[in-house]
Formats: sequence, C-alpha cells, structure tokens
Amino acid sequence: MYQKKIDKTFKSFLKIEFLDDSYSKPFIFKDSNIINIGRSNQNDIVLNQKDKNISRNHCTIYIKDNKIFLEDKSSNGTYINNEKQLGKTSELIGEEIIKFSKNGERIKIKIKKNQNDNSIVSENSSISMTKLIPFNSTGFNSKLISQSFFWPLIFILMTGVLLFAFISNEVVSILSYQYTLGLTLSITSIFGLKSILQSKTPIWLSILSMISLIVIFYLTPIFFILSLIFRPPIIDYYLNQSTDIGNIFIGHFIGAGLMEELFKSIPLLVIIFLRKKFENLNYIELTNNVKPNVSILIAASSAIGFILFETLGQYVPDIQSGGNYTSGLMLLIPRFTTAFALHIGCSGIFGYFISLCFYSKIKIQYFLIGWMLSSFLHALWNTSAYLNNFIVLSIVGLINLIIFLSYVYKSRSFFGGEKNEN
Repeated sequence: MYQKKIDKTFKSFLKIEFLDDSYSKPFIFKDSNIINIGRSNQNDIVLNQKDKNISRNHCTIYIKDNKIFLEDKSSNGTYINNEKQLGKTSELIGEEIIKFSKNGERIKIKIKKNQNDNSIVSENSSISMTKLIPFNSTGFNSKLISQSFFWPLIFILMTGVLLFAFISNEVVSILSYQYTLGLTLSITSIFGLKSILQSKTPIWLSILSMISLIVIFYLTPIFFILSLIFRPPIIDYYLNQSTDIGNIFIGHFIGAGLMEELFKSIPLLVIIFLRKKFENLNYIELTNNVKPNVSILIAASSAIGFILFETLGQYVPDIQSGGNYTSGLMLLIPRFTTAFALHIGCSGIFGYFISLCFYSKIKIQYFLIGWMLSSFLHALWNTSAYLNNFIVLSIVGLINLIIFLSYVYKSRSFFGGEKNEN
C-alpha cells in the first residue's frame, strides 16, 4: 500500500462514494495528500479487477497549492462528468461524477475544508427554533423524505390502518385482511432485505421481481413445464406418499429444491440478460458486473413473490376450504417469518452464486454450485418439517439462516469495501 503524505498546510475532508454498489460504504480521506486508484491491490482504492478497460494504476487524486486535482494515468482515460480525460490533470471542485471506463464503476467526489475555511459553519450547541421545530429548517423536508426509513414506515402505518378497517366477522373482511397482511409482510420483507444488504438499487426493482414471478406463474406454462421435468411419478410419490426419510429428502431435493430454486431465479436471470437496457437510468446500479448484494436482493425478492402466491393461492385456501378461516390466517405469518431459512434464504444464496459467474471465466460451475447448495438446504428444511419435530426444525432453520447470513455479510464486505477480506 502506498504510504500517504500529509500536507500540514491544507487539511480537507474528502469523501469518495461509489454509485454502483461496488462498495457499500464511502471512502473517507482526511488530510491525505495522495490517493491512488486502479485495479492493482497496491492502490488506496481498488477498482474492478476484471474490467480490462481500467488500468492497474488508473489515476491519482492529490493536493497541490490548496487545490485538489485528478491526474489520469490510464490507457483508456477517465471520465469526469462524462468528459473523457486521457493523460490529463483536472482540478476537482467537488460533486463531480467520475467513471473509470465507459460503462464501468462510477464515483462521486465530495470535498470539504476544515474549520479554518469560513465556508464551513461549526456546529452550534445552543437550542434554536429549527431544533425545536425541524420542519422550519431549509431543505429539511426533502432530506427527510429521501431517508431510507421514511417510506417503509409510512407504508407500514397505512397498511396497519387498512387492517383495522377489516376487523369484523364477515368472511369477505377476513379474506381482505389476510391478503392485505400478506402484501404488507411481502413489502416490509423487501425493505428489510434492502437495508440489510446495503443496496442502492431502487425499491421498485425488487417489487418488480416479486410481481413478475407471480405473473410468470399464473400467465405462462413455465412452472408446469418444470413440474413435468422435475416431478415425474417416482419423485411425486417420494414427495407426497413415501414414509421413508431418505426418499422424502430425494423427492424434496429434486421436486421442490431443484425445480423451485430454478423457477425463482428467472426474474434475476432476465434482469441480468437485459441489464444493458437499464444503463441510461442512473439510479439503477446494474453495470458490467452484477454485484452480489444486488443479486441476492433481486433473487430474494422473487422468492417473496413465490411465498405470496404459494401461501395465499394454495396453503391458506386449502385450510380455509372447510370454513376454518382462523387457522388459515395463523399460517400466513409463520410462512413469512421462517422464509429467511427457506425460500428467501435459499434463493438469496443461489443469487449470490449467480453473481459470481461475472467474476470467473468458467461461469457454469458457480451456477451449478449455487443451484445444488440452495436445493439441498431447501430439501433439508422440508424434510425436517415432515418430521414434525420442533427441535429438529429449529436446528435446521438456524443452520440455513446462518449460511444465508454468511453470504449476505460476504456480499457486503468482500464486495463492498473491506479490502482486507479474503
């Protein structure tokens, strides 16, 4: 690692924020004189090592005469606010959008000087009117609305109010209640996943993945075709009639795991195939390499769609067909709360491995590993549920959840900015 030099005459706060999920957290440099950027691990900021349009030592940001400059050292140039700079040195004033290849990673530069700069106002500890009434602060409302917690809590409140409206003994109210509750659990799960994965992709992309899987199930023959392939008579017998635990596991591995995990991955595979179409929309961070946390989010969102139509379209109606509406409603909540150990977790793991295909020349092996692993965990959970043993199901659920969380953490750390991860 290059040892940074300190310029004692100029102290600054330099924030470098990646706009495409390459790193989930911004880089903060204080009082740094030189910042090296490129594909080489020796740089202060290491860029996508698979993108050959980015040079090993691509550019340098440095301080000179109380000003901050970017010097391009690359073979293919650096784009500052979409203007190509090849072998040039450019002054940075802050808020620039910088790309290191035509379709590659993008960063945003923010610069602030220290307290000696009159443009920076120090924090006042006195009680002002804006502290008593925050809405009086200029620009406060727009900043509040832009916070990640704002719309999820608005959504939860409004659906909660709607649920109150359905409280009665009427059957139509019970049905409306459970469908509204199912949708609420689905959307809040997506909001939670997005926060956990620290993804900057827009929430509508996840909701689109959820809805698209439901549309694919009801309006296309894909699920039926997969059923013919993965659920021949012998597998169907293992799934529904066999009492041998080994046969039950095989049936769920092939007829549930392999089939359902492949089916749930369809929205992610379609988005990956069409990702070039999204490049002109700046708020969709899908570029050359689909980042693991984004891939997990999209795959898991599809799984939420699967839970929604499987629960409300099959399991709950089956229970309620005899008039037992309470039991059907009781099933709805645990179907979602255990989903991180089954559908969400397994699909998220598969999504992680699908993203690894972008980081290797041999792509099919990671796809197959992810498919087999997610199907195995899927079958393990289903087989444990068949045993109807709370302790066994709890242990298997914890194992599945911890494996899923390990891939979530890895997607945020190794691919998200902690360079010391291996």
